[in-house]
Amino acid sequence: MKKLIFSAIALSGASLFYAQGTNNNNSVTQSGGGGNQSNVNQMGLSEKNTTIQNGNNNQSIVVQKHQLNETSTTQTGDSNKASSIQGGTSNWSNKSYVTQVQSGNGNEVNALQTGTYMTVINQTQTGGNSNLANASQATAPRMYIDQVQTGSGNVAGASQTGANPLGAAVDPNNSRVDQQQTGLSNYTSANQNGFNNNSKQTQMGNSNQAFTNQQYYNNKATQLQDGDANFVSSRQEGMASDNISNQNQDGNNNSGISLQEGSLNLANQTQTGDRNYANAYQNNSGHKSTQTQTGNDNVGNALQYGNGNTLTQTQNGDVNNAYTYQSGSTNLASSTQTLNNNISNQSQVGNTNNVQSTQNGLRNQSYQNQQGNSNVIFAVQSGNDNVQNQVQNGSNNVGYGFNGVEQNGSNNTSSQSQVGNSNIRLHVIQSGNGNAAIQNQAGNQNDSDAHTFGSNNKTTQVITGNSNFEGIYQNGNSSEGTQSQTGSNNSAYLSQVGDSHKSVSTQNSSNNISNTYQYGGNGSQAYTTQSGGNGNNSMIEQNGSFNWTSVNQLGLTNTSNNTQNGSYNQATISQNGTSNVHMGMQSGTGNVIVATQH
Repeated sequence: MKKLIFSAIALSGASLFYAQGTNNNNSVTQSGGGGNQSNVNQMGLSEKNTTIQNGNNNQSIVVQKHQLNETSTTQTGDSNKASSIQGGTSNWSNKSYVTQVQSGNGNEVNALQTGTYMTVINQTQTGGNSNLANASQATAPRMYIDQVQTGSGNVAGASQTGANPLGAAVDPNNSRVDQQQTGLSNYTSANQNGFNNNSKQTQMGNSNQAFTNQQYYNNKATQLQDGDANFVSSRQEGMASDNISNQNQDGNNNSGISLQEGSLNLANQTQTGDRNYANAYQNNSGHKSTQTQTGNDNVGNALQYGNGNTLTQTQNGDVNNAYTYQSGSTNLASSTQTLNNNISNQSQVGNTNNVQSTQNGLRNQSYQNQQGNSNVIFAVQSGNDNVQNQVQNGSNNVGYGFNGVEQNGSNNTSSQSQVGNSNIRLHVIQSGNGNAAIQNQAGNQNDSDAHTFGSNNKTTQVITGNSNFEGIYQNGNSSEGTQSQTGSNNSAYLSQVGDSHKSVSTQNSSNNISNTYQYGGNGSQAYTTQSGGNGNNSMIEQNGSFNWTSVNQLGLTNTSNNTQNGSYNQATISQNGTSNVHMGMQSGTGNVIVATQH
C-alpha cells in the first residue's frame, strides 16, 4: 500500500499533478488566495483519494480507472470546480464512491461513473447561489445519486443509464436518484433509462423547476415542491409499463405535468393552494390517473388515449375547473367537486365507457359528453343554482337508475340529450323548488323519465322517432310538465301529485299513446294534442276540484278517455275525423264536459 500526502498552504495558483497504481491512499490539501489546481489519476483497485481546497477559483480533477475506489472532494469558496471520473470504456468501477462537497457561490461539481454497478455519487452544495451539480452513471445496475443544494439559482442534473431492458437475461437496474433543493429559482433534472428505477426530487421555495424523464418500465418518479410559482414535469415513455408518477405541490400558482406512454401506468397529482394547474396525459391502455386539488381557482386537466383507463379528479374549493378527455373503450372517468362556482367538463369518445360527476355546493356547472355505443352517464349535484348538461350520441347508451342526473336543491337546471337508437332510460331526479329539467331524444326505441319533488318545477321532454317512451313524475305544487313526441308508436306518461299543476302532451303521427294523471290536488290543468295521424289514444284522469281537461285529436280511429273525480271540474274534447271514440266520466258537483266530434 502506498500513501501520498501533499499539502500546499498559503500558495496562490499552485498546481499538483500525479498518478498512482494499485491500492493507494491519496490526500491533498490546498489553501490560500485561490487559483489552485489538483489533478489525481489512480489506475488500480481499492484506490482512495481525499482533496480539500479552500479559496476561490480552485479546480480539482480526480480520475480512478478500476473498482472498489473512493474519492472525496471538499471545496470552500467561490467559483470552484470539482470533477471526478470513475471507470472507463474497458475498466469496471464496481462498488466505487464519489463524494463532492462545496460551500460558496458559482461553484460546479461533475461526477461520471461508467461501466459501473453498486456505485454511489453524493454531491452537496450549500451556503451559496448559482451553483451547478452534474452526476452521470451508466451501463450497470444498483446505482445511486444523491444531490443536495441550498441557495438560489442553483442547477442539479442526474443521469442513469442501465442495461438494455430488451436484451437477453437482463437484471433489473434497481437504481435511485435523490435530489433536494432549498431556495429560489432552482432547477433540477433526472434522467433514468432502464427498468426498476426510482427518482425523488424535493424542492423548498419559490419559482423552482423539476424535471424527470424515465425510459422503459417498472420505474417510479416522485416530485415534491413546497412554495409558490413552481413547475414540475414527469415523463415516462418508450416501451413503458407499470410505471408510477407521484407529484405533490403545496403553494400557489404552481404547475404540474405528467406524461406516460405504454400500459398499466399510474399517475398521481396532488396540489394544495390557489391558482394551480395540473395536467396529466396517458397514451395506450390500462392506465390510472388521479388528480387532487385543494384550494381556489385551480385547473385540473387530464387526457387518456386507449382502452381500460381510469381517471379520477377531486377538487375542494371555489372557482375550480376540471377537464377530462378519454378516447377508447371501457374507460372510466370520475369528477368530484366541493364548494361553489366550480365547473366540470368530461368527454368520452368510444364504446362501453362510464362517466361520473359529483358536485356539492352552489352555482356549479357540470358538462358531460359521450360519443359511441353502450356508454353509461351519471351526475349528482347537491346545492342551489347548479347546471347539469349531458349529451350522448350513439346507441344502447344508459342513463337510468342511479346513472343519470340527480339534483338536490333549488333553482337547478338539468339538460339531457341522446341521439341514436335503443338508448335506455334517460333519467333525472330533482328534489327542491324552482328546478328545470329538459330531455331530448332523437332516434327509435328510446326511453326517458324525469322525477321532481317540490314546487314550481318545470320538466320538458322532446322526442323525435318511433317506438319511444317518455315519463314525467311530479310531486308538489304548481309544477309544469311538457311532453312532445314526433313519430309513430310512441308512449307518453305524465303523473302529477299536488295542487295547481299544468301538463301538456303533444304527439304527431299515428298509433301513439298519451296518459296523464293528476292526483290529490286542485286547480290543475291537463292539455293533450294528437295530430297528423290515426289510431292514437289519449287518457286523462284528474282527482280533485277546479281542474281543467282539454283534448284535441286530428285523424281517424282515435280514442279519448277522460275521468274527473271532484267538484267544479271542466273537460273539453275535440275530435276531427271519422271513427273516433270519446268516453268521459265525471263524479261530483258543478262539473262541465263538452265533447265535439267533426
